[in-house]
This record gives sequence, C-alpha cells and structure tokens, in this order.
Amino acid sequence: MGIEELFPSETQHVYFIPYYKEGNKVSPNRGKLYDKYCNIKKEIRKTSTQNINKPCNKQNEVFSNEEDILDSLVWLKHNIEPEFKLYQLWSETAHYRLSKHTIDNNDNLKYPALKKPTGHILINMDFDHLFPKKDQCLIQKFDIFKEKLKLYLKNKDINLNLNEQNLVKKILTPDILGDDDLAVIQILPYLFKPVNIKVPKKSTTDGNVSKYLMRKPSKLEQASAVIVNITNVNDLKTTHERKIDRAFNCGLTVQPYVAIVGNQESNSNDTIGYYTVINDIYYKLETPIKALDTCFKSFHALNLQYPQEAEQIWWFIQDFFF
Repeated sequence: MGIEELFPSETQHVYFIPYYKEGNKVSPNRGKLYDKYCNIKKEIRKTSTQNINKPCNKQNEVFSNEEDILDSLVWLKHNIEPEFKLYQLWSETAHYRLSKHTIDNNDNLKYPALKKPTGHILINMDFDHLFPKKDQCLIQKFDIFKEKLKLYLKNKDINLNLNEQNLVKKILTPDILGDDDLAVIQILPYLFKPVNIKVPKKSTTDGNVSKYLMRKPSKLEQASAVIVNITNVNDLKTTHERKIDRAFNCGLTVQPYVAIVGNQESNSNDTIGYYTVINDIYYKLETPIKALDTCFKSFHALNLQYPQEAEQIWWFIQDFFF
C-alpha cells in the first residue's frame, strides 16, 4: 500500500523519491522519510561509537561525589608521601584536576609532589591519562627519526656554522655511545628558520596604536627556548634567572626547556646531566631523550603554551612523534 493511499491529501514525492540514474546524471534518495531514516541512523551510530570508544571512567567509580575528590586534593596539596598513596590519589583525581586546571594554568604546580625529584613521574601519569597509549611515542620513534636525520644531513647541502658542523659530526660519527642522541636534540632547533612572533609593546601612548609588534628571534634564541648548555651544575639556577630577565625585557615568558649540564668535549671525563626545567623545578633525567620527552609532556600535562620563539620546533616534535 502506497503513502498516497494511507494519506490521500499528501503527495507521495514529498515523502520519498527513490534513487535513479539517467546517463551521467545521478539522483540520490530524497524525501522526508529518507531524511528521518538518515537522522535516526546517525544517532544510532553516534551512540554505538560512544559506547565502544569511550573509556571506562574509573574516577567516577572511585569517587561517589565531589567531596571525596576535594578531600583527596587537600591531601595532595599537603603531602608528598607515602608514595603509594600519592600515586593512587594522583591517578584517581586526574580527570578532575586536568579538567579544572584548564582555567588556571598553574593549578597543578601548586602540588608539592611535583617539586620532588620524582615529580616528572606525575607529569607522565597525567600525560598518559590525557593521551592513552602515547606515553612512549617519542622514545620509541627517536631512533627512526635519528636515521632519517642522518640521511638528510648527508644528502643536503646545508649552511652551518662551526658549532652546528661539530654537532653533525657527532651525529654521523659519534665518539661515545649516546653522543649522537644528544647532538640530534641540540641541532634540531637550528634546522628551522626563525619566524616572526608577536610580542607586546612596552608602552603605547595612543589607544588606536597596535599594542603588539612583530619580532624575529635569532637562531640562538630559538634554540635556547628548547635546550641550553651549561658547564657547571651550580650555574643552573643562575641561567634560569637570566632567561626570566631576558624574556621579561622582550615581553615573553620562560616556558619549560631542556638543560644539558657538563663539559661535552670528547676528551672530558665530566658526567653529563640532563634536566627538564619548569619554573623553579629542575628534574634530572637519565638520558637526553627522556629529558626532551618530559619537557614535551609538561606542556600538555600542565596546560602550558609552547614558547613563541620555538613554537615551530615543538609543533614538529608533536606532529612527527605523536
């Protein structure tokens, strides 16, 4: 029985016009009934996708109400041990903390456990919560990137200064195991041409005048926003304070960066230290790759912006490794 027989006052073609093809001209299914069918199908697909892909929210299972979460946050704001309880509550409050701190970028930095030498573990936990199964991406893909970079450096005629040439030599023919890993990280910022960045003017007398100006950082400034090299560990804090002063004078802020401490000459017996620096927190890591990995994760776990001077470097790291 057709629609026109059930509803004599209605026109059949308003409700459904079937698919037909005439030569190269194709007319798809149309009409109110077909539109309704498509909308219902879309809602079913959306519901099915949410049920399949949405992870089980363990935080909601653990906490029956917000009071429980707030009690745990109070504990985290005043305690750093026992560690088993610290890691348990940090994990269980991750959903709440990482949703809330989007309003206040420094909210997570208020927790004293982040200032412990092992505070980087908490950053890694939060990153894993935000991006499941992504926590090992940089470390797993680093050797692949290193081999690709070696081919690039061998086959491209690049204009490099003496320091950059020495880094290339360490990458292609390292004297010591691991030298090439560090050199890859050190040379990376120098392979990108600096781009103009927008910085605030110190003062404006005319309200109609732009409050910003365009400035192009040097390659050294771009590299220093990612990684700095220090000979003596005692200079770590002084170097950071100088970075803050320099950034303030330029209308910028100091964002997380990697610091390499020690004499890197091949004939030196110095032990090299690898740090991730976030505000006045200095995390010492086992390898330069781990320091870079922790630095990258801190931007996301702490809801921080990439430094303007080196934004393109961090975007490259994000796109290639993650």
